[in-house]
Amino acid sequence: MSAQMQAENAAEGSVKPQLFSLKTSLVSTGMIDNFVSETDLMKVSIKIYAEGGENFLHTHMTEDHFFIVLEGEATFVDPDQHKVTLHKHQGIMLPRGCYYMFTNTGSVPVVLLRVAATAVQPWVKDSRKWWQGVKDTRAPNRDGSNVVPGKFFAEGSALPESK
Repeated sequence: MSAQMQAENAAEGSVKPQLFSLKTSLVSTGMIDNFVSETDLMKVSIKIYAEGGENFLHTHMTEDHFFIVLEGEATFVDPDQHKVTLHKHQGIMLPRGCYYMFTNTGSVPVVLLRVAATAVQPWVKDSRKWWQGVKDTRAPNRDGSNVVPGKFFAEGSALPESK
């Protein structure tokens, strides 16, 4: 093996895996967005909506992403008002530029796995673009006041503390 190949393998070997848990606090109202892992090209999060959803048509201009329903039910809608309702273990891929919205349409909180990827560097914090005439009127409920104390999705998935 050449010295160059050995150096490349050593450099490649310095990249380590990221372990993560899906454990996320449950909410009584609104939503919670728990980022569980990320790299410069990809982000993984658990989103829980006790009610509502992403109720305004929008797209993300610099990221492809998908949702998988882990619990509950969500109805996704496109600009032509085509609706699809997803249940546990069903998903939807949303390429960049694809307009959508969704709502929790079940009787329990909807738990979604969201994975997003981009080739744009650095990662654009919010590449969201709203559908024509739509204004973002979401109430920011991200201060933790809606968290149900001691109640979690995937409670038993916590990783042991590393030493």
